[in-house]
Amino acid sequence: MAVPYVSEQDFEREVLRSELPVLIDFTATWCGPCKTVAPEVEAVARELEGKAKVVKIDIDKSKRIAASLRIQAVPTFIAFHRGRPVAAEQGVVKRAQLRAMMEPFLPRAEGAVRSPELAQLIQEGQGIPVDTREAAAYARARIPTAVHIPLKRSRAASPSLHMMAAPLSSTAAPATRRKSPRREARRRRGGPRRLPRRRLPRLGSEFSPSSARTEAPSASNARTESSSPPPVRPSLAGEMPAAAAHALQPEKMGSRSR
Repeated sequence: MAVPYVSEQDFEREVLRSELPVLIDFTATWCGPCKTVAPEVEAVARELEGKAKVVKIDIDKSKRIAASLRIQAVPTFIAFHRGRPVAAEQGVVKRAQLRAMMEPFLPRAEGAVRSPELAQLIQEGQGIPVDTREAAAYARARIPTAVHIPLKRSRAASPSLHMMAAPLSSTAAPATRRKSPRREARRRRGGPRRLPRRRLPRLGSEFSPSSARTEAPSASNARTESSSPPPVRPSLAGEMPAAAAHALQPEKMGSRSR
């Protein structure tokens, strides 16, 4: 399978806007190692057909692309995913290395998991691997905790496979109550907490004119009121108080006797 070339005019359409991951082989016509690795690149292109795109770029004809990606030697392989470079290799590499570089970005079927993800699920007790190989191959080597179900019986046993994971779900941690982000932020910074609301009595609920009573003064209050001097009545205009008139009376009598 011949690997197509990409120029500067169609680089955006073929690479940056591609829905599939793209493996770019930066090469040159005068490069000897590029010719050596060409069969490996063609083999990867056949294996990833429909899953990824494999193209070539001549650094002499597309100098701006080579300068923008800082290509300093050939052959250089760069993987693009969603319009961005995500992995790179340089030199003469094998087909397995190129496949491993593109593997994390290849589309996969719904529900499919990769080896690291499967190992994590087994360690956490969230999954059970099922080996559908023949009994002889299963006896030679198998994944730990794997269950052997031949491929012919796997479809008929699919309901029971779902029931196998039921006991594992019971070992999961209990669900915790979701905390309010505002309360957590207030608790971390040590701010004042919101006090509970208290119902205050309405004005006039404890004392009202209808509930008022006239009580007789007590004995102690009567004694204090009797001991206090009587209030002085203000005199009207042109009227002298009696105490002042009594005090001036001797002077008037003395002046008459004289």
